[in-house]
Amino acid sequence: MKTLTLRKILLSVVITASLTPHLIQPTRAQNQFVALTFHDVRDDVKKQGDHDVYAISTRNLSSFFDWMKANDWTPITLKQIQQAKKLGNPLPKNAVLLCFDDGALSSYLKVFPLLKHYNVPAVFAIPTSWINGNTQAAYEAYGEGNLMTWSQMREMQASGLAEFASHSHDLHHGILANPQQNQKPAAISYQYFPEQHRYETDNEFKQRIYHDLQQSKQVLDKELGGDSQAIIWPYGAVTTEVAEVAKQAGFSMSFSLGQAFTNTNQQTGTYQRALIMGNPTPEQIAGSVRSAGKYVSEPLYPPFRMIHFDLMKLETDLQDESEPSLGRLLQQLEVLKSNVLLIDGLAKPDHQGPYQKAYFPTFHLPQSVDMLSRIAWQARTRVGQLVIVNLPIFPNVYKPDQVVDLARDAARFNPSINSISLDSEQFLDCLWTDQITTFECQNNVKTVLHLQQRIQEAIRPYLDMSSRYFPSLKVSVGQAQARAISQAIHQLQLEDSLLILEIDVLKQPQVLHDLLWAIDQLTDQKKKHIAIHLTTPETLNDVQGQILRQSFLLLREHGIQKLGITPHHLYSGEAIHRQLYSVLSLNDSPMTYKNFNHDSNGAAQ
Repeated sequence: MKTLTLRKILLSVVITASLTPHLIQPTRAQNQFVALTFHDVRDDVKKQGDHDVYAISTRNLSSFFDWMKANDWTPITLKQIQQAKKLGNPLPKNAVLLCFDDGALSSYLKVFPLLKHYNVPAVFAIPTSWINGNTQAAYEAYGEGNLMTWSQMREMQASGLAEFASHSHDLHHGILANPQQNQKPAAISYQYFPEQHRYETDNEFKQRIYHDLQQSKQVLDKELGGDSQAIIWPYGAVTTEVAEVAKQAGFSMSFSLGQAFTNTNQQTGTYQRALIMGNPTPEQIAGSVRSAGKYVSEPLYPPFRMIHFDLMKLETDLQDESEPSLGRLLQQLEVLKSNVLLIDGLAKPDHQGPYQKAYFPTFHLPQSVDMLSRIAWQARTRVGQLVIVNLPIFPNVYKPDQVVDLARDAARFNPSINSISLDSEQFLDCLWTDQITTFECQNNVKTVLHLQQRIQEAIRPYLDMSSRYFPSLKVSVGQAQARAISQAIHQLQLEDSLLILEIDVLKQPQVLHDLLWAIDQLTDQKKKHIAIHLTTPETLNDVQGQILRQSFLLLREHGIQKLGITPHHLYSGEAIHRQLYSVLSLNDSPMTYKNFNHDSNGAAQ
């Protein structure tokens, strides 16, 4: 895969601040700042549909500088952020950190003259190997000869208006990250060695990152003088684990991409930046900047349309290079316009007894084909899905903590997943009986919540900070009184978690009625943290489809906006599309409606 294509994929899947503001607030509190990320600046960028979606026109950038001046917004420096954090120096009101990534020549020819004209500072993130001759990726992104030189950067730095940060030495690319040849961000992905049929060890991974960052810092310090302190991660891809490695390499400041791009001067860890895309007008950028002051990252804002899929159905498929079943799944997700894919991380071939293998690298169970990495990445990059990995509470009843170790490995090799869901299976069935108030049942609830907390602590170092993440708990709801369901929801629902309730309305229609009563006892905010999955049969007939459709409509009427089906069967895709599209699809325009395609083999790419 060429680097230009990879650049588009990797940046496009970063969950960044939208240029349509969520909330508008005129000003931000003192000692907060927003960070904005620009790339190439050209005179001829199209208003829409430019070949480089990350480019902004010289006119729009200049107009945005005018807007900042007129509205008392103050561009700040890395040094000011450091002094605010270490010495308590206040940041100016409406502080903005302007960042220009990749070392494109336009930073010198277009941006630097604007900095001098408006007398404002900016930060330039430099992939040092690109400047020193490793130009293939840079030329694919920006064209031959379109990089700055060190002498140009020294001239910019001498003006006092330009600061320079590392964009790594040679991590601005993808590396082979699984046996199926997917390329993922080099800074957060464990490299796969096909000749040896293995992944990097923890030590090999950390040493690779450390040596790259150390080399980048040495080059920056030698060419520009001083002591460079900031790492601006390629593609915004960074985990807590690699941020710690960066500190060891000498970088005290770390910058990612993400939604919560309002930062404080006392913030620990990595700062987030908003990615500027689509050649926005000053008004569009301004709206996004205004919203940042009050914007609090809400990873569980509705709606979700969720598909639960068993990876066992694709296991033999990945032995076929064309991967027809994977392609068919991706095609069905795209046509349906769902946005969340929940996939099982472990296999239980006979659906009874212990789990026998994992779909990701781990020492705790035998490994099947490394399907999780492949499918999660394809679903995320090809059809825009959030990915939840579902793990059973007790994969082995004789090892009650095993799920924590498995979750850690799943996240380590898949840092961009959006959630790990703890599936309680039958462990909480007592909630739907008269045993709900017993010590044993309440102890089971405490065990589940404690394991969920331990999972979050275990995986936190490995999660990509630029991805949208939320904890999840999955529970099957049995036949029970409405008040029992309400009590169970109250006990299981955590403030920052998604509670996935699975019900079988075809076999137990009364459960839906009781669940609706329990839902009505919840506030609108708590309803945002509830997802309802309806069990679907392998072959969906018209009567069953009508029951499911009416059930989804009732759930929506009662304020539930996270809806899903479990499990999804590939060969019932046409029936689901025909009967449930109106209630499950997030498509809101007839112009983007797609018919179900019977003929495509859906080969994965």
